[in-house]
Amino acid sequence: MTADNTPPNSIDTRRPAAGFFDAAESRLLDIATDTKTGLVRSMDGLVIAAHRIAADIDTLAGPSVGDLARSAADVLGNIQRGLDEKSLNELIDEGQDLIRRQPVLALGVAVVSGYAIARLARTVANPADDNT
Repeated sequence: MTADNTPPNSIDTRRPAAGFFDAAESRLLDIATDTKTGLVRSMDGLVIAAHRIAADIDTLAGPSVGDLARSAADVLGNIQRGLDEKSLNELIDEGQDLIRRQPVLALGVAVVSGYAIARLARTVANPADDNT
């Protein structure tokens, strides 16, 4: 027997598996970080467009409706800044906390997201089918 109580010629299968899972976790975190960065970058254009639309609404529908549109644009900007300023781990912790506090909301978001992904997948699989 060796110091870790394994026979001298045995193969330790735990170490390769641990290395595989560590590498997978690292890769997933890299993908999530890249996705977060891309989302923040994409939201730049959305926030700018929302402010431009608010200005157009101001002239077309009046200042009170324009103020509502500006408020919505500001909310988008706040969300974008929050995503940009927080680390991935902070966002994960906040998401887990939200799920604990609001499980019904989390379930609803999961159902709507699943439906949207299914629709998108169906559209990509059958682009000529316009009746879905």
